[in-house]
Amino acid sequence: ALDSLLNEEVIQIPVSKSLRRDSRSTGSGTLALLQSRPAPIGTKVEVKYDGQQLQVLIPAGGFGFSNLFLIVFNAFWLCFVAVWTLLALQGSILFALFSIPFWAVGLGMLGLNVNRIFTRVALSFSPQHIEVTKNYAGVFKSQENYPFAQLSTVQCSLKYKVNNEPHFALQLEMGTKKISLGTHLSRMEQEWLGNEILVYAKRHLPTRQMEQIFRYSDSIGA
Repeated sequence: ALDSLLNEEVIQIPVSKSLRRDSRSTGSGTLALLQSRPAPIGTKVEVKYDGQQLQVLIPAGGFGFSNLFLIVFNAFWLCFVAVWTLLALQGSILFALFSIPFWAVGLGMLGLNVNRIFTRVALSFSPQHIEVTKNYAGVFKSQENYPFAQLSTVQCSLKYKVNNEPHFALQLEMGTKKISLGTHLSRMEQEWLGNEILVYAKRHLPTRQMEQIFRYSDSIGA
């Protein structure tokens, strides 16, 4: 390498066809390999396909070990910030204002944990729409609809970290909107569910659009 730089020579190394292709690109041949997979053993996620519609039910996380750990960590964080704020108030209000970012982090974490434990999500896919229904502990629910043709990406994305441990979510991109699902699911469950959504999209979207979706959904389809 040093000789080449000093002598201004150009070394040409033969590159195989597989290496010439960008690792994130894909053609219709690779897309043809995309097919439905068996559900992971032990999963509680329900997936039903009747030829036209895909129904997905993601149950609430409940009080599992990992969720309890996050709740305890969250409670410790909020208690620590509360004590620190009270002590700071004895000095000056201005000094206590420095605790606001820590309150924001703690309350944001609390919202995520409550969502993981109590929220049940139902997805309904049709060739025209994607309907996302969130049921919050049976108390109230929200419902959103998106044009199915706006689907651009299906992939596992990093949601947050706790003690350097990454927590992922299955993310659907609909135009400029990002829908995060299943933060309490295992990575295997997320990838399986993402694959089933891609298989459905393959059946009901134009090939050119599907190739683009598959290209940018590399964490699922690679």
